[in-house]
Amino acid sequence: MAASERTKDLPFVRGDIAKFRHYVGVPLNPYDGPNIGTVFIFSSTPSKEGLSETHRSYLFETASHIIRHLEQAVEALEGKRLLKFNQGVASLLRMGSSAGLAAESAQEQPLPESRDKQQSLVSNLYNDSALRLYQLSATLLYDAFEFDGVRIQEPGPSGNFVNRNPAWNGSSILAEHLGPRAHKPQSLSHTLTSRLLELFPQGAVFQVLDEKSKIVAATSASDVALVDDPVISMELSRSFPGAVQIVLMPLWDTFHERTTGAVLGFANTQSRVYLGSTDLASISAFCTTIMTQVRRLEAQAMDKIKSDFLGSVSHEMRTPLHGMLSSLELLADIPHNAHQHDLLETARYSGLSLLDTIERVLYFSNISSGSYNLEHTGSNVPSEGLVHPSSLVQHKPAASPRESDTVEAINICEDIIHSESQRLRLKEAVQSEPSMG
Repeated sequence: MAASERTKDLPFVRGDIAKFRHYVGVPLNPYDGPNIGTVFIFSSTPSKEGLSETHRSYLFETASHIIRHLEQAVEALEGKRLLKFNQGVASLLRMGSSAGLAAESAQEQPLPESRDKQQSLVSNLYNDSALRLYQLSATLLYDAFEFDGVRIQEPGPSGNFVNRNPAWNGSSILAEHLGPRAHKPQSLSHTLTSRLLELFPQGAVFQVLDEKSKIVAATSASDVALVDDPVISMELSRSFPGAVQIVLMPLWDTFHERTTGAVLGFANTQSRVYLGSTDLASISAFCTTIMTQVRRLEAQAMDKIKSDFLGSVSHEMRTPLHGMLSSLELLADIPHNAHQHDLLETARYSGLSLLDTIERVLYFSNISSGSYNLEHTGSNVPSEGLVHPSSLVQHKPAASPRESDTVEAINICEDIIHSESQRLRLKEAVQSEPSMG
């Protein structure tokens, strides 16, 4: 090395660092992969006969012990990360329901001003439960994957879409969680977000090189290339100042078949290296769980809206219908002939049938919303000398949740059958009464 023009001026060749001039080494390659280092032994004088077989075996055995230790350390580290990931998914599943989010909101201490602003960034299209779920997801991603910061944001309006909601503050950020060492990311332009989602629909890991305009993207272990898109090369590193690693994962809504947002996690150091072959799969699974919970909240909100609408319409229809039936009863007390009597009974039967239909619509809306009250509905059904099944259930021992659900379903079906039987008996009575007269 001292005779080579390329290496003769290196400090360890000149002897500025150490006087050792002769060395031998064994490479370290855990999991039979690429070399990550070397075990060296140095000497100031050369060995005329070289290393003995015993020394060579000892050197290789030492390197083997180091490799096994490194492999165990990596497996222990991955085990801890896997545990964090599982805990994060479990927390998301536990707190993703509306009941869980409500309980969390009731137990939570007052939020700092900065975090409270983060949660209220988008207020036009999302209810409080969905925004709290996104904020919880950003926090869990930050903890599970050891990011310095996480941002979840919408892809931005498309076409000529204009939001006229006065409560909208113009932000597309759904949630954000920043660590103590993170720099505040800048707002991503709609052009940059669209290009990222278009070119990397399955996510990517970006490595920012020393030259800020050069970015390497990895989507798998074998697919690693320099990004040649000018928008991404110029704006991505500028939007995340100080970040050397940026992970992108789109939020794909399978129900609506569209991308509703993107998760962007970033790190300021290389102490935690993110790989396209392993980390992207875990983050993708986490994001799928996020969208599943968001979809469930949307379904619950829609069910509540439909149930409230049916209940409101049913009540509004029952009020004038009760007035019509009362007027018919008063009108029946006035002297009338047989033909008028038939008309009154037909109108009365039609009103009762319509009232029964409205009642069943109201019952079904209560069943779908989970607020069906057996005691209330059971009291409206005439017994006519029969023992109602719900009265027998009250004296039974406490049942398990599954048995309780079964008993409740049986009672609901029996209530409907009793109501239908009453309607049929009324219909037969009305049809037979004119002939009897």
